[in-house]
Amino acid sequence: MPHFVSLIRYTHQGMAKIKESPARLDAGKKAAEKLGGNFTIGI
Repeated sequence: MPHFVSLIRYTHQGMAKIKESPARLDAGKKAAEKLGGNFTIGI
């Protein structure tokens, strides 16, 4: 099975909003799973 890695750089403001909005992160995970993928964050 192929694996794809995305390297993303967030601004300080962007990181603050991600931490404040777990619903947005959950929506991203559900969208990835719907397409047969997996969403993992490594910081």
